[in-house]
Amino acid sequence: IIVNMPLTESNMKLMPKGSYDEYKAMLATLRNRGVNVLDLNDSSFDLSCFRDTVHMNGRGGAKLLAAIATHINTNQDKLAGQRNQAQKTN
Repeated sequence: IIVNMPLTESNMKLMPKGSYDEYKAMLATLRNRGVNVLDLNDSSFDLSCFRDTVHMNGRGGAKLLAAIATHINTNQDKLAGQRNQAQKTN
């Protein structure tokens, strides 16, 4: 699983113009190739989830881990299939 981590708006503004769009395009390409991508950079993580503009606080960390665990539980069969496929190619 590739997790697109939550970022604050102020942190997003520090990125060079177009770099995040390129990153998102790369994630879309990976997703189209069958890679499991979980995008958590959405409005469900507000400033109350962060200790500063980059690092999450305990509340945000718990919310992040819960979202990842839910994603894993919801996609167990798909993820197991991807793991088995990867083992066959190695």
